[in-house]
Amino acid sequence: MKTVAAMKLKALADGHLTDCVFLVGRNERLAKEIRAFRLELIVSSEYFSGLLNSPLTLANPGPIRVKTIEPDVFKLVIEFIHLSGHLKSKVGSLEVCLQLARAADEYLLDDLSHLCLEQLRNKFLLVDNVWNVLTEHRLIRGIAKACLELLEVHASECLREVSFFEASEEAVKLFLSLDKMEIESEMELVDACIEYAEKKKEKKLDVFRRAFLPNLRLLNLSTKNLMKVLPFLTVEEKTYLAAHGSPLKVGWTPKTLPSLCDNGSSREKRLSEEPFQPGWSAKRRRAVRTLFVSYPSRD
Repeated sequence: MKTVAAMKLKALADGHLTDCVFLVGRNERLAKEIRAFRLELIVSSEYFSGLLNSPLTLANPGPIRVKTIEPDVFKLVIEFIHLSGHLKSKVGSLEVCLQLARAADEYLLDDLSHLCLEQLRNKFLLVDNVWNVLTEHRLIRGIAKACLELLEVHASECLREVSFFEASEEAVKLFLSLDKMEIESEMELVDACIEYAEKKKEKKLDVFRRAFLPNLRLLNLSTKNLMKVLPFLTVEEKTYLAAHGSPLKVGWTPKTLPSLCDNGSSREKRLSEEPFQPGWSAKRRRAVRTLFVSYPSRD
């Protein structure tokens, strides 16, 4: 017994009653014609509605050239639209899934983005490929969401991957912005970021300060662990930490740095009593306050 879905797909493949033709592919020689029903596209996507109703498209009755996607992936987009938000065909690989998610983002198909998110979660995204995927596709909402979900749960394991040190600074910054992650302590993040920066050799100071320092919760470190970070700090930042009980403070005795879980009133009190050096500008004071603002625990 033929299903409605099967009959629709056959009609698309045969071009039966279709009234819209796309010429798809980055390579001119290998581009393929893909047919569709204009009405289905217009009512399903604001992107296609704008494209198919534009004066330029209406004035040119020939195939619409699409160069940003491969034919096999575009066929999946057309299938998803014509089957009312379902796919009968399988998404066969990580690369196809990533291209499909990018297409869903471009064509404003939220349901397709969600389908790709589920495919990434349950089938394709792994500890050993998550950094590469996030680096290449961090601006695609569904892909970034899937990557960050995996990194949140498997943070420690992902930090030990060689691919972590090949990830872009932007990808690592996204990871560090997570409020929760499965790690032993904040020092595990600090150690990984220091090692990442060390691999940049002469640029290590700039990389650590620019990409990582604003997102590391230094007030959650023990005094001993804090010492590892000091080479990356300015004099003003060291002075700030000294005022909160760091080993740089004159007459310092061993004690734990202020907890990052202090309530709002104690936090406000600390920030209002900062003994900044005379002559510091308001801009410098704000910069140091911002860098070391208290955060909740990542647990």
